[in-house]
Amino acid sequence: MLIDYFKGKKSHADNLNVFLLSFTAFAAGYTVADFHEKFLDFFTTPLGQFIVYYIILHTVYVGDPEVTTNDLITEALIYVLILQVLKLVIQKYHSNST
Repeated sequence: MLIDYFKGKKSHADNLNVFLLSFTAFAAGYTVADFHEKFLDFFTTPLGQFIVYYIILHTVYVGDPEVTTNDLITEALIYVLILQVLKLVIQKYHSNST
């Protein structure tokens, strides 16, 4: 993950694992699709996305003494930023294609 690259060490989790973990997090959303709309809408916000990514990262790095809370926060924020940029690009593409 990004934390490993920033610290200059061999990756704790390879990119395929990160992709698969992220994909399953998205797919798992469909298992709760019938939950209350306001609850689900929270996870479309940057704060909701941050919480999800932080929990995922924490589970990957739990017990690693080299990884600090600041590292987890920084990486989660980077993933949220990437997701928000992708969201804007996709919205702009679809608005231009209609």
